Amino acid sequence: MISLSNDLGNSKIKGTINGKHFEVPSVIAPVRELDIVDPADIEDDGYFDTLLQNLDISVASSAVSTRGRFYFGDAAVRKSNNLVGFDINDYEGKSESDLSVILTLGLIAGHRVVEAHNDGEDLSETLKVDVDMTTALPISEAKVPGTRKRYKERYLGRSHTVTINNFVDPITVKINFKNVFVDFEGEPAHFYIQNADSALKKGIWQDFKEHYPEAAKEISVDDLISAPNSIHLDLGSKTADVLAVIDGNPMLNASLSSNQGYDYVLEDAILALQAKKIFFEDRIKLQSYLARPAGPLDRKRKARVEEIVKQQISPQVPQIVKTVSKAMNLAGADVSVAWVHGGASIPMSQYSDLREQLSEKLRQFTGGEDIFVIFIPAEDAPYCNERGLVMIDSIINKK
Repeated sequence: MISLSNDLGNSKIKGTINGKHFEVPSVIAPVRELDIVDPADIEDDGYFDTLLQNLDISVASSAVSTRGRFYFGDAAVRKSNNLVGFDINDYEGKSESDLSVILTLGLIAGHRVVEAHNDGEDLSETLKVDVDMTTALPISEAKVPGTRKRYKERYLGRSHTVTINNFVDPITVKINFKNVFVDFEGEPAHFYIQNADSALKKGIWQDFKEHYPEAAKEISVDDLISAPNSIHLDLGSKTADVLAVIDGNPMLNASLSSNQGYDYVLEDAILALQAKKIFFEDRIKLQSYLARPAGPLDRKRKARVEEIVKQQISPQVPQIVKTVSKAMNLAGADVSVAWVHGGASIPMSQYSDLREQLSEKLRQFTGGEDIFVIFIPAEDAPYCNERGLVMIDSIINKK
């Protein structure tokens, strides 16, 4: 049995399988005949330690029309320039994309094969696995009637088969979804913050005390996380999701998304870099480059690339603030805390004036009084939805 908490982002999948955290680039790449090398030795125990970074898969499922053989995740980034990722410029939702299902099935199959190898199972036999999954969709997409149900039905009651092509004799995995729960992005993060552990509380308190020292004399961290009226600004790779929480409950008719995410920063940066004759094929390659430590040979080049990327961040701020303003107007309630989290909140905090612009805008709803804007610490901000999904999974599936 696999329990998957699946925070499927446009750039990365962040999640937890049976208590183990993983992060994988949200891309695949077609395997061409000329790309195929000698298969791995199934007797090589060491290879299984890196299998998830080298996956070569085929998917057969009635849930997808996309067929073929693909490098998956890290293997795609490393081995191909023909990456297939989410198109941030079109209007196809995650629930509609074959890529969402292929990535999810590939993850499960890879982990099942590693588990079977470690447990000494016969890999020449078809491996079977039952799955409970919790996941989430962007708010504006998930609010469309029937969307969450249709997305669940892409997994439930269907036959899903994944072939792992890394070996002389491919390994087959049959996947059966027992339970699928689809939430609204931002709701799991709200649940996680509400149930903050001592480490998260400490980080929240440090941010609050630094920016509101006078208020910190009278307000505790527990007052903040238990505030009945709040908004959550979840900044991801494609969308900025704003969740309104009123009287302790999500208010979906006042919650919305806008296409303002870090992937747009990277796309703009690629154009700016190309104008300076610095070439990256796509945003995934650029993101991978930025994540690697600079060496002595490319330190100067990387610093130049990083500076150009930073310059693309601030132009995103006005539209994000406008989205929050619209949510505040729809909520029509006395909001006291604005939480900011998600992976994109980190560069926004470091290289833009989002905090200042957001604080100023929110004062316009309170006659000049502060609504406390709190950025979740960088070590926690990208993982709020994932950790909330883990908590939700433990409740609904009674683990």
